[in-house]
Amino acid sequence: MASRHARIATVPEYQFVHVTATGTAVPVGNSVCTTAPTTITAGSIQTISPASMLNISQGMLINVAGGVGTAEDTQVISITGTTFNAFFANAHSGAYTISSHRGQFVGPLVVGNPGTSAVLTLYNGHPSASPAGVVIAILTITANTPYPFSGSCDQGLFYTLSGTVGDLTIQYLNHSA
Repeated sequence: MASRHARIATVPEYQFVHVTATGTAVPVGNSVCTTAPTTITAGSIQTISPASMLNISQGMLINVAGGVGTAEDTQVISITGTTFNAFFANAHSGAYTISSHRGQFVGPLVVGNPGTSAVLTLYNGHPSASPAGVVIAILTITANTPYPFSGSCDQGLFYTLSGTVGDLTIQYLNHSA
């Protein structure tokens, strides 16, 4: 009798980000949200020195928007500890935003303490990218209110929080590198 091989794969566990302060367009997990003032010449490979290299990796797709120049998506060719190289079709100058296109699933929001007048807005993609990230939820945080929603964020999960923070935890799964 032929034997069968069991195919198993690990089931990823939710990761948690504890929200400790208000903020605008805050990336969750491996999403990228930074800025750079480096002037970019169109039609060439350029070396960019962003404010932060956090989560920027070789091969990833990024969006460059804002500042002067037409927004565009480009792929990171190489990185160092403080810079990355990419081919840019468009010229850019001024302070522009660099964000990622890394997918995530968002899971239930855990509210330990609602804070005061806290409003949490979740985005699929950076809200300043071009095209702009889409609002997937606007939550007015109140005591004893369950938030058992979930969704897929193929452009990365970002949040904006206003009001006075209490104790909030966003659960997420990274589904692409």
